[in-house]
Amino acid sequence: MDKLSLQDPLFTTYVIAATLMILKAVTMSWLTVVRMMQVKGGFRSPEDMRKTPLNPVPNPKQLEPDERVERIRRAHSSSSS
Repeated sequence: MDKLSLQDPLFTTYVIAATLMILKAVTMSWLTVVRMMQVKGGFRSPEDMRKTPLNPVPNPKQLEPDERVERIRRAHSSSSS
């Protein structure tokens, strides 16, 4: 079997597609966090509601689903399946 190299157009296409999928997954993860910080809600677990410098006034309503955060989560979960 020949060694895999970027001279092979099929392998090059695979490398580009795989790289784009990884970048999308990482970007969507951070976008979800940024959106949760903007709306100060949409958290999934009670541990997310602890008092921190980014969340100085925790509120139980922060655990309720927020449509803006959920939209990003759905986009992220569909890209990883």
